[in-house]
This record gives sequence, structure tokens and C-alpha cells, in this order.
Amino acid sequence: MQIIDKILGIDKLKTELKAYQSATTLHLYNQIYPSWQSHKAVAAYKLIDMVNSVVNKLAKTAAKLPIYGYDANREDLPESDKLVVFLRSLTLVQKIQLYTWLFLSDEVFIYKEKTLGVNGTVEKIHFLNPSFVILVITDSFPQEIHQFIYTDNYTGFTKTFEKDEVIFIRGFNPTTDPYQRWRGLPKTDVLCQRLTRMESNMKNSVAQMQNGGVPGVLFVKDLPHNKTSQPVISGIKDSWSKFLANPANKGAPNIQAGDMGYVPIGSSLVDLDSIDLEKVDNKAVCNVWGVSDILFNSDSSSTESNVKEMIRQMYTNAVMPYTSMVDDAFNNELVTDFGAGFRYVKTDYSDVEELQTSLKEKVDALAASPVMIPNDVLEAMGYDRIEDSNMDQPLIKTGYEPIDNFEPLPPIE
Repeated sequence: MQIIDKILGIDKLKTELKAYQSATTLHLYNQIYPSWQSHKAVAAYKLIDMVNSVVNKLAKTAAKLPIYGYDANREDLPESDKLVVFLRSLTLVQKIQLYTWLFLSDEVFIYKEKTLGVNGTVEKIHFLNPSFVILVITDSFPQEIHQFIYTDNYTGFTKTFEKDEVIFIRGFNPTTDPYQRWRGLPKTDVLCQRLTRMESNMKNSVAQMQNGGVPGVLFVKDLPHNKTSQPVISGIKDSWSKFLANPANKGAPNIQAGDMGYVPIGSSLVDLDSIDLEKVDNKAVCNVWGVSDILFNSDSSSTESNVKEMIRQMYTNAVMPYTSMVDDAFNNELVTDFGAGFRYVKTDYSDVEELQTSLKEKVDALAASPVMIPNDVLEAMGYDRIEDSNMDQPLIKTGYEPIDNFEPLPPIE
């Protein structure tokens, strides 16, 4: 039937009819545009160094974690499985792009480019700029996403995608706006006022550094300010500049005629609390993304142990929630494109050193346990199991007795 449809041009007719139906019924649905502040997320990533540092660190940390495919028995899928081949084809740059959009915009749109045919699978994925994507929502209850419209205002390119062509991952947006609840909540929206202050603080400090060589006016009290005195003032200015430019005059007093005076006209960075304010704002940016500023060269007191703890919290508080979102989206909207049979994918954290329990902690925990299996203890400590049935028998520590055997001590006379 498929060959006959192609010969008669029915496939093409079906495609054109589907596009016509989509165009004629599009007005029956609600179109949800990106927030007018969506461009600010990209601008903040490019202009505010602390935002760039935090998003970059989290995105690269998440991107380096491998994603593996498993079957119904939780066993690794064979290397020849199409899903495994696809996961292996994902480059580090692609995964960084995925998580950068997710950490920055709290949403990511992934277009699935599929191969043709009955057994077609996802061959490539493409990431769409969230600022260019419009959601088409149904009017019926419960509402759901019907289509996606990608519009690039810079090139004039527009394309409509069906729901099953795009993987849409977004965070929860607790807004009262009935439309924006379908979009993610960028952290930069939460930090809007603080980012404005950070930008102003940076501009102010730059201006102070550029124009604060001598933040004041040097004058001669008995010299009138008129056209006649201009040559004298210019001469004093030139001689003063030459005196300062000569390294041999370092520490030597400058000799001038007349009673000199000086009026400061600017405030130093210390007076403006610029540095202290920057520290406060940097901490707040880190707090919003759920990481510690200790990981970003903060001058706060830190030790090796609490740095490791901060790294561990970065994984558990900031990275894991987003990798779980990606796992869920892939399992619901990607795995099914690779044929029949139950499969699922999961991000693997087993090689993250900071999340592994130290050998000492394992030994202490095993020593405190009232029951132990010798082979399990060896395996937990990194040794091979011993092929002996006695090593798989549970052992109970001696010294424990039933409460019925307890006899109180006789009274003291």
C-alpha cells in the first residue's frame, strides 16, 4: 500500500492536506509566546560573568555524566541496540547545549530528525532557541500542547512542528498567568532586580577605574580664573605631568609657586562598598541555582572537607533534578521511537568520586552492623568475592541475648 500511495502521489497529498488542516485550525487554539523577558536570560549569560560561571559549571558537570540504556530486567542493552547507538552518538557539545538551555531558561526544545520508513528512528536531534518557539495549546479541558511554531525573526524562517516531533522539557512555573504556566521560569527572571544592580555596580566600578587616576582638582589659590591665567595654568599642568612621568622623581616633592589646593570630586570603590556589594550579589546568584559560592573562588573560609561537601550538594541539589528531568523526557518521548520492547534510559552517577562513600566510612558502617555477610563486606571494600558457601552465610555478632534472659541485679543492702 505504501508503494502504491507513493506512485499515485497520495503520500504527498496527505502531507499537503495535513498542513492545510493545521493552518486552517490553528486559530482555534491558544498560541503562547515566549516571555518578553526571555531575551534577558541570554543577555545575562553573555554579560554577567557570575551567571555565565554558574550556568557553565552546572551545564558542563551534567553533560559529562553518561546516559545508559537498560532493558526490563535492568540489564544493559546490547551495543547493537539502536537506542544505545543513538545515545553513544550524542556529543559532549550537544549535551552542554541541552543543559545550558535547561539551566538558563528552565526549558529546552529538542527537534527529533527521524529516518524515513516503517522502522525509522531518531537519527539526529536539534536544539531550538526557546525565545523563538511558540506553544499552541488546545482550548478543550484538560488543555495540552497541540503544536510548536518555530519563528526566527532574524532570518524570517518559520516552521510548524507536531507535538511528537519535539521533546519539550520545562521546570515548574508557579505563576498565576494562565499562559506562562506552560513555560519554564528562568532563574534570571527571579534575579531581575539583582542583575540590574550587578550591571550598574560593574559599570560604576569600571568608570571609577577609568576616570579615578586623580579623583579631584588641583588648583592655585592666588591665581585668578580668567583668560589671562590660562597660559600659566597650562604650564603648571605640563610641568606637573612631566614630573609624574619621570620615574626618578618617585618620592620626591614637587615644587610649585603659590598656595596650592585640592578638592576631591569622586568616591573610591571602598567608599561605595562596591566590592562588598559584589560579594553579596554573587552569593545570591549561587543560591538561586542551588550551589555554594565556595565553588567559585569565594574568599570565604573553606576546608577540604567542606569543599567536598559543597560539591556533593551541587550534584544532589542542582544537577540531579535536571538530569532526572532529561531522563523522564527521554523515556516518555524518545525511547519509544526506537522500536518495540520495554527500554529506559538513566543518567549514571556511579563514577562521581564526590558521591562515593569513602572506604573508612564503609568499614565503620559494616563494623557497626549487627549482621554481616563476609562476601558482601569484601565486595563493598573493592575486593573479589570468594567462591565458598560459608562466605555467603549471614554472621551475627555475639554478645546479644533475648530480653527474657535479662535478670536485674539484686538490691544493695
